[in-house]
Formats: sequence, structure tokens, C-alpha cells
Amino acid sequence: MPLDALTTTDVDSSGWTVQSDTVNVNAGTVTVTDAGQALAVTSAALPAGYGSRYAIRFVPSGWQTQAGHSYTVSLSGTSSPVTYTVEVVDCP
Repeated sequence: MPLDALTTTDVDSSGWTVQSDTVNVNAGTVTVTDAGQALAVTSAALPAGYGSRYAIRFVPSGWQTQAGHSYTVSLSGTSSPVTYTVEVVDCP
């Protein structure tokens, strides 16, 4: 993911999301790690109708997204746990 795409949309303030039309992610727990270190996030369920039927938003707390880092996002506590990695790059 290009860093400019994240900073232009100010994702560090507006938040990242996990969304689904079939799995209720609202009660899930979001964990973000960078190089194995847990990063603090605040999370909240989003109302239906602003994207998918179910959505949870999570906002970095005390850290900012940086190029050269790989952030692993895990959502647990749902019927279908989710894990994915976002590799942030600096595109000149």
C-alpha cells in the first residue's frame, strides 16, 4: 500500500476498517502488530449502511503508519477470524 494513499485520506485519524456483509465483525477484537510488537488501537463498531452490513473501525493510538513497515491486522472473536498484512511503501 503506498504511504501517500494512507496519508492523503488521513487513515491514522479516520481509521482503518474490517467489513463484511455476512460475518458480524462488530463484536470482534482487533489487534495490530508491527514486527511482532502489538500496537495500541481504539476500535468501534460502525452502523450498517456506510459500506458493508457489518464493520468495525480501528484507529492507531500513539503511533502513525510508516513506509517500510508491515502491519498485521487480526480480527478475533467472530465466527470467521480474519488476518491480513499491509505492507506500506514509499512511492517516489
